[in-house]
Amino acid sequence: MSKNSQSAQLPPSAQMFQYIFGLMVPQAIHIVAKLGIADIVTKAPASAEELAAATHSETKAFQRLLRFLTSVGIFSEDATGRYHQTPLSDTLRSDHPHSVRNAAILFGSGLLWRAFGELSATITTGRPAFNQVFGTTFFEYLDAHREDAAIFNAAMSSISGAELPAIVAAYDYSQFQRMVDVGGGQGALLHGILSANPKLRGVLFDLPSVVAGAASLLNEPIAGRCEIVGGDFFEGVPEGADAYLMRVVIHDWNDEDALKILRNCQPRHCYTRKVGARRIDPETAEPARCGKVQ
Repeated sequence: MSKNSQSAQLPPSAQMFQYIFGLMVPQAIHIVAKLGIADIVTKAPASAEELAAATHSETKAFQRLLRFLTSVGIFSEDATGRYHQTPLSDTLRSDHPHSVRNAAILFGSGLLWRAFGELSATITTGRPAFNQVFGTTFFEYLDAHREDAAIFNAAMSSISGAELPAIVAAYDYSQFQRMVDVGGGQGALLHGILSANPKLRGVLFDLPSVVAGAASLLNEPIAGRCEIVGGDFFEGVPEGADAYLMRVVIHDWNDEDALKILRNCQPRHCYTRKVGARRIDPETAEPARCGKVQ
């Protein structure tokens, strides 16, 4: 029986307690992800004592942490007290093809945890809790704290990697000649799209401090079809493309800023193949006509 079907059979109060106690899960995952436990267990099953010693942790506390994670399917414990990998814990390996380790480290970190802890301030004032907790905006904070910025960029790349197969399969990118990935981080998404569309050229565009970590793209097979450009999308974006791509960008901004980004990204011409398509005019928020390539 699946966990979802089991939950559906519980009384509402018990289901609600599952959500309430759920706050403990991301923190526990964060700790084992940060300590690299999945990488250790992949080599060989290990006891709590061995894992605690390898990570300089207190044995009894660490054992309780592992048993808690085992109860939700992350790691398994055998009769000898040794912990094994499960399909869930396997995704916390640093070398997993769809690793979520960096995302687990980010979302359990104080950077986000403290801000979410003040969510009530956002509901009361309408202003971001992060700004109130840290005294600055999220991206200004990252610009001044390079270690946290590295964690954030790595997490965004891991999320893009996990979603990449579905994104590549869901849309026909071959209809375009040149695409700009606006706010594209360190290029995981653009790399996947260009790899799947050998005639497409792409531009990775983000803040200079962000794209500085994307230099490895220039050593990839797509290097001849990929440019890396640093800049501010509030000031403008690279021109001359027939497609502008944004993934988890617009939601970061208020309506006025979002419209400014969309206006800067508006292609001079909008084309589609086979059938007419519609785009949203950022000036009026109404559907606008697109040209058709015969």
